[in-house]
Parts: sequence; structure tokens; C-alpha cells
Amino acid sequence: MCWLWVLFFLVVFSTQSPGGNALKCYLCSTKTNETGCLYPESYDMPLVHCDQTALARTKDLATAIDDSYRKIFEVDTTAMSRHIDLDCLKVAVKLGNRVHTFRGCQLAEQTSLDICNKIQIIDTEFLKRQHCSRCSADRCNSSNKNVVFFFTNVVLFVVVLFVINI
Repeated sequence: MCWLWVLFFLVVFSTQSPGGNALKCYLCSTKTNETGCLYPESYDMPLVHCDQTALARTKDLATAIDDSYRKIFEVDTTAMSRHIDLDCLKVAVKLGNRVHTFRGCQLAEQTSLDICNKIQIIDTEFLKRQHCSRCSADRCNSSNKNVVFFFTNVVLFVVVLFVINI
């Protein structure tokens, strides 16, 4: 029965994202790659290491959707990113009658640095935030496949427990 536990943990940990020093996130926008950015893991979108360059590119993606994002994504990346962890970011905004999604890297939430609140504050009738989330695991700013992956692991765990008890 012990071998079942070993098998279970090998399966679970072998399907997890590979570790590394820098957080790896998707960096894209539906404005330039609609299908690929909506479903980045399905279209093998490349991952980027979250660093100062990725922060600047995320700002560029946000600004390309609406220039009002320029100010709220403006950070002193050289000073701040050395002292504050970085997160993956996923944002969906409605601009007129069209929804745009962008994914990238952002400074982790701090008391005065909550990018999702800052995006919501500048909402207008024409520009509205529909979704904003930060996360701190590799590939976590993908689409909802992470939820499916989690529940698959839970079901697998329950099956192993059931088999062990038989």
C-alpha cells in the first residue's frame, strides 16, 4: 500500500510546473494575439521570467489598450522590484463594447500598491475592469485550466485513498 502513496506523489509532483528562481508568467494581450492570449497554454504561448523588463512590457500592453493605464503602471522598477516580490497578473477590461485581456508581471500587492484597485478606480462608462488577479506560481495567470488541474488532483487523491482502504 505504501507504493500507492509513492505513485500518487510522483504523479502529482511530476505534473506541477518546474521550479526556478524567477517567477514565470504569460505576457500577452488580446489586442495583438486574441486567441493565443485568451488560451495561452492551449496555444503554447511563451513564458517570461518576471523581472524589470517584463514589468515594462506589461505596462506597454496595458497602455496599448488605453493610455490612462500609463500612470498607474508607472513604477520605479529599479528601486521597487528589488525589495518587493513580483506576481503574475491577469486583467480583463471592457473598452466600449469589446473585452481586452492582458497578462504579464506586476509588483506583488502591498498596502499602497494594489494594481487591481488602481485599475478599478479609473473605471469609466467607456472603460471598465471586468477581472483583475495576481498570483505567485509559475503559469498561474493562464486561463481556468488551473482549476481543472486542481480538481483532477483532488479526485486522484480520493481514488488513491479509496484503493488503499480496500
